[in-house]
Amino acid sequence: MTMSRRDWLRLGLAQACSGLAALPALATEASFPSRPIRVVVPFAAGGGTDVVGRELAQLMSTELGQPLVIDNRAGGGTVPGSDLVAKAPPDGYTLLLTTSALAINASLVKGLPYDTLRDLTGVARICHGPNVIVVRPDSPHRSVADIIRDAKAAPGALSYGSSGNGSAVHLAAELFKLTAGLDIIHVPYRGAGPAYTDLLGGRLDMVFATAGGVANLVKSNRLRAVALTSPQRSGL
Repeated sequence: MTMSRRDWLRLGLAQACSGLAALPALATEASFPSRPIRVVVPFAAGGGTDVVGRELAQLMSTELGQPLVIDNRAGGGTVPGSDLVAKAPPDGYTLLLTTSALAINASLVKGLPYDTLRDLTGVARICHGPNVIVVRPDSPHRSVADIIRDAKAAPGALSYGSSGNGSAVHLAAELFKLTAGLDIIHVPYRGAGPAYTDLLGGRLDMVFATAGGVANLVKSNRLRAVALTSPQRSGL
């Protein structure tokens, strides 16, 4: 199947925050789990996937009677973290909590050190939701029209952060740029958390993020949501 650049960008727009738990093979041990379970999150702490993972780990630890330990393996577009899980013993004690980046990388990254379909088994979709553009409360950009106006007036002057190259939010941002004909500098991070920190510190103009990842920052008025990549309104 051949997909154009615009098709891939639309995929990023649609796959806002689809958490996927994956592992090489389901455990067959009758007493499973009999020891702690490692949950690899291939993003830095503080982002949407990490927040979801920690909440999920707490609930599952109570249900299973064993600790679920979050292991942040940020960077490399989620490839190193995914590879760690793909090569772990297939006993169910190493899980991967990732995003649509797992599917995106299989098609966009050459020479992956693992085979996505052969080495990883999907367990469950944890959540899904839209992407969102966020700015600081003191930003002059209160709408998409404001961003487009300033980006066209000064090409290359504005910057946006994302949770990494090839992530769904990165593809959503690039689709926005392509559709509107804009030149906005992309600054990729090893996860959403560091991008939020730099936005709050004034080192970025905006961040393309998941709605779940920035919900608390928006509700506490530390960031302002400008637009969502969905036709429906959000509770943000």
